[in-house]
Amino acid sequence: MEYFWSASSYAAAYLPSAATIVSTVAELNVPGGQATLIAAGAVGGTIVGAVAIPATLSVIGFGAGGIVAGSIAATAQSIIYGGATCGIFSALTSAGAAGIGGLATAAAAAGGAAVGAAAVGGGAAVINQISS
Repeated sequence: MEYFWSASSYAAAYLPSAATIVSTVAELNVPGGQATLIAAGAVGGTIVGAVAIPATLSVIGFGAGGIVAGSIAATAQSIIYGGATCGIFSALTSAGAAGIGGLATAAAAAGGAAVGAAAVGGGAAVINQISS
């Protein structure tokens, strides 16, 4: 498989620092243990959100050199589109070859952070409620 990005350079360019996330969570004014869990969920969600899209594109066959032979993308192209691709398939091919761009990466990272923080924070709140 072809990978168009280096994980470390990608992370440095697009992800907020862990310190930024922790300081933002600290401003939420929640109990210490929950704040730590929420920050951890946000950091994890940010990483997953930002890396998931380009990694998924590569895994299913939208590579730096175009569609990877024998991949899921190649099969879909031959069955659905034949030789004339358009729309979403073309957009995914372009994203696989050139990357998804800073704005899309930032949006995916922010969405991942929100989901991670909400999931972990909500879980912590439920556990606290049950144990008290």
